[in-house]
Amino acid sequence: MICLKFKINIYIILINSMIAELNKVLYKYEEAMNFGDKYELYIREGIENIIKNMDIFGSFENIQKIKYEFNKIKYIIEKYVEDISLEELENCFKCNITNGEKIFCILKFMSIQQEAESIIKETEIYKNKIEKEWRKLLSILNNYTENILNYNTMIKGSVYIVPPKCYVGQADLESESVKIIYGSKVTNGNIKKDIIYIYHEILHNPVLSYEKFKKDKTEVHTFIKVIADRHLNFLINNENFFKVNDTLEFIKIYPYWLLFMYGKQNKKRIEYMIKRELKFFHNEEYDISKIDEYFQLVLNLELTKNIDIVTFIQNFNNVLLESDIKKL
Repeated sequence: MICLKFKINIYIILINSMIAELNKVLYKYEEAMNFGDKYELYIREGIENIIKNMDIFGSFENIQKIKYEFNKIKYIIEKYVEDISLEELENCFKCNITNGEKIFCILKFMSIQQEAESIIKETEIYKNKIEKEWRKLLSILNNYTENILNYNTMIKGSVYIVPPKCYVGQADLESESVKIIYGSKVTNGNIKKDIIYIYHEILHNPVLSYEKFKKDKTEVHTFIKVIADRHLNFLINNENFFKVNDTLEFIKIYPYWLLFMYGKQNKKRIEYMIKRELKFFHNEEYDISKIDEYFQLVLNLELTKNIDIVTFIQNFNNVLLESDIKKL
């Protein structure tokens, strides 16, 4: 059973809003800004250091480092003098800050200070929409987790909602309970897709946390994308699967997922799924007939009945090589 609380935390909202703004600045410099090579490098490094030192879950242990970097960037942008040396820049910004000032001492250097109230209000509305949709779909999600994935451990924790502009969906992989930061524009207002992405993060921790597997993380993550982004999304949104790039990992894993989902007793269903999926492969280097042959080979394997998804992936051992499906 899944039992999640959807929460608003002012510091988490603002810290993630800042990161979104800083990423926009980084992109802006990459695209157009010209402060001279040494200044541009300094600004870029400063922004990257800020993002690196920010904890998206609201910890402020590195607040002094953040403020120091912010001041350097602010100084360069405001002054923009070619004759200042990097040595002078190093000595210009000696900042003292108390922990009590926390995030707001940084916000005064950013335009979002004036927007803080509206950002929080926007996030509250967004959270309420997600929470309402989550309640509607919870029985489907529980059934999917318990009866399809055969995962029956209680899933408890919190989802901290941030503004959609933050483009973030991240689970705390170290937490013993579910701890997720979520807010994304890529769903284009379709709250059901937000639910899919939140479920995706639940798979990251605790259901399919990397520590359970002696495997490449990419392989496990591909399973997560197949389970949530493709299959669950199809069940809930009744639409074509999310597009997945024609990667070798996906080709390796997808027939195993079909075998897990439907078993050998439902071959007609599996054949239908294979034919539909083959339409997605447009990589000119791959031979569709060889991929189909590989899919059929996998589906002839033995499968233990009622196996759970964790054990299934732990036992997954695929040695398909790219050369096996290449065109001659």
